[in-house]
Amino acid sequence: MRSMARIASVGLAGLMLAMVAGCGQQLGALLYHAMPEVKSKAEYKLNPTRLAILIDDPYGSLPRSDLRGQLHTTLAAELTAHKVQATIVPMGEMARVESGNRDYDTMSIRAVGEKVQADQVLYISIVTFGVGEEAKHGVYRGEAKALVKICSTERKAAVRLWPSTGDGYVVQIAQPAEQVEEWGNKKAAEAYANTIADRLGKRIAMLFYEHSAEGEGDLAAGRVEAPAR
Repeated sequence: MRSMARIASVGLAGLMLAMVAGCGQQLGALLYHAMPEVKSKAEYKLNPTRLAILIDDPYGSLPRSDLRGQLHTTLAAELTAHKVQATIVPMGEMARVESGNRDYDTMSIRAVGEKVQADQVLYISIVTFGVGEEAKHGVYRGEAKALVKICSTERKAAVRLWPSTGDGYVVQIAQPAEQVEEWGNKKAAEAYANTIADRLGKRIAMLFYEHSAEGEGDLAAGRVEAPAR
């Protein structure tokens, strides 16, 4: 019995050595998934009411106006996928309010939300959005920054619900660098800008549900997102 136990232990040790020597990637993946995942709590819990997503670009930072739609689509999809209870106003309804009101640019956040019968407004103000200083050389290294806040559409003096102070919750992301051989490639630039908008949408959505702290860090630091556990 002792001999069998000794043989088994030696065999196990040999197996572990073989894994370390020849299967480092597989072992690393196994250990990665075995480690407990660190979670970050939601910054704000949205109510199960009708929610309008209002995206503003006050500084003209977005290279294309349709990127607002891209951001809206990704953000709405992420909130839905993570079972955030709010009912999101479709982008089409928001666009009709914008195109159908001559004084849209002077309307308050509350007034825009009221136009689409929303109870709350998730307001996003784009501060910066770019593909990087080296884009002209074919190297894209995108970054984006936005201010986020939640407002009520109730007719009262103070409609801000969150955050309680400041211009809004600051969200910053970076997109992994990408080399493009053809300088000035329009399609490549547009596709890369889309990925920045997607990344920003994912990070903003994380404010409203419990999420992976590692995933949050990847989006902010410009790392490739880790596989889901």
